[in-house]
Amino acid sequence: MACFDNIWNVLGRYKHLIIIVVGLLFVGVLSDTSLRALMKLDAEKRNLQAEVNYYIVKRQEAERQLNALQSSREAVEKVARERYFMKYDDEDVFVLSSELDNGQEEGFSYAK
Repeated sequence: MACFDNIWNVLGRYKHLIIIVVGLLFVGVLSDTSLRALMKLDAEKRNLQAEVNYYIVKRQEAERQLNALQSSREAVEKVARERYFMKYDDEDVFVLSSELDNGQEEGFSYAK
């Protein structure tokens, strides 16, 4: 019984310190709004912001291309030739590619 009294006296003497340590432990690690969770959410926020910036740039690029297509016949012809392989009746078009049908580059073979 003397052992329990001794422990109780130590706990009573350092009760404020123990409450502060337990509180900091709870706030720092255990709660849903812990510092660890906040850092994880901050990293996710930065990744999402980078993705938003990427799509803003892509949208601006698409708007520029749309404006060019709406205002210039040459731009329409360029897109038709490059993307859809369209040609005039008296032309022959050769499409050169460095990739094979299965996605491998010429000259390389991969053992499966």
